Amino acid sequence: MSPLCCWPEGALLVGDVARPDLLGGPDEAAIYAETMCQMLQEKFLTLPGYVEVYPTHVSGSLCGGNIGSRLSTTIGYERQMNPVLVDLDHNDCFVNMVSTYHIFPRCLGIGQECGK
Repeated sequence: MSPLCCWPEGALLVGDVARPDLLGGPDEAAIYAETMCQMLQEKFLTLPGYVEVYPTHVSGSLCGGNIGSRLSTTIGYERQMNPVLVDLDHNDCFVNMVSTYHIFPRCLGIGQECGK
């Protein structure tokens, strides 16, 4: 039986995905980005398009670069409309995306230290 909904924590967001640069420098971001890309392709994008997605971060959160304003979405909608997912086949899609983030939250420096 296929699932009807999923809670991807902060990985898959409405119109976006989690930022891979929040817990380390450029080297860590590249590793996290590669892991995220693989997980999205193997775990989430294999689900049927009707599966409802309830992300833990919404518009205004710094945990994504351009999170949409809706509180939920579907796998099918994100497959077609999420610019990051559309570009997943390109190896450097996440690394290139990180360079477009305008703000790095200063308070997350504490999280970086705790994560080491």
